[in-house]
Amino acid sequence: MKTDREITALAAAAAARLEGFTVARVGEGMSETSVILAHPDGRALDIYRVYDTRAAIRGIFPPTRMEIRSWPEITVAIARGPRALAAEISRRLLPGYTSTCQQISRHNAADHADEQAREAAARLLAGLLPGAASSHTGPDGTTIVRWNGTGGQYGSIRLVGDGQDAYLDLRGIPLAAAARVAGVLSIS
Repeated sequence: MKTDREITALAAAAAARLEGFTVARVGEGMSETSVILAHPDGRALDIYRVYDTRAAIRGIFPPTRMEIRSWPEITVAIARGPRALAAEISRRLLPGYTSTCQQISRHNAADHADEQAREAAARLLAGLLPGAASSHTGPDGTTIVRWNGTGGQYGSIRLVGDGQDAYLDLRGIPLAAAARVAGVLSIS
């Protein structure tokens, strides 16, 4: 692992001036010489050298399915030192970055609640269909119940959101079964 001693020292000294932030890792961010500052609330900053004379600071977001429209990043002249670096981070980067992190946290909590409800709905449906099994939630936020019946019958039920919406794909079912499904759908 290659290290940039000047950036490492600058980042460590700036972290001491940023409430709650500490040096967490070196060499794992945007650059092989990045220094990652972490906060107990989950926020993290990646500090690395650009253009030989500047430090770039980028906010790191937690994993999410939320669309992130912009990644906050600033640059500060290395010669200005750790006090200026910390002040610029506090003034120019943290307000927008922290706000987006809070939005992501709310989104992830709602997404997790939806996933739990969707998985409960999938277990219910899988229990009602002989030969059915629920597959794990996919990266697109869906849960699929796969069904293998007798005589070439099969299908799937894709649950989205909180599991209250479902997409049915039934194959090879007898007309009488299709009529019962249609009858149920006609009164719902």
